[in-house]
Amino acid sequence: MKLKVLVCGLVVGMLVSSISASAATPKSASDCKATISLTAAKGIFSVIETTTPMNPITPKKIDGNYKCVDINGHYKTQRVSKSVAKGQISEIKYAPNHFKTYMGNMGYYLNGSFVGSVEKKY
Repeated sequence: MKLKVLVCGLVVGMLVSSISASAATPKSASDCKATISLTAAKGIFSVIETTTPMNPITPKKIDGNYKCVDINGHYKTQRVSKSVAKGQISEIKYAPNHFKTYMGNMGYYLNGSFVGSVEKKY
């Protein structure tokens, strides 16, 4: 009788501990999304982590370029580079006077590993 109670208690304890552990596991890097938003005068380069509740914990880094063009076809390129240990990451670049946005590209890294790249033309 005592052995049955002990075994049942052990089984129930294992079930409860596995349920609580799986519920607490963060989604982290799988929930990250990289985007580039371009307007005529600026580019926004972001990697957003959409965990619920909102508690971004994944280290992130972006590395890329924001390219502008003037009426004569001359290009200017600005470097986009930023990193955070945890949290959301976003970098804004503005077109110089008499230039307008041409394109933006970036590679992004999560947990120190290259994940992918994004490119967008205006």
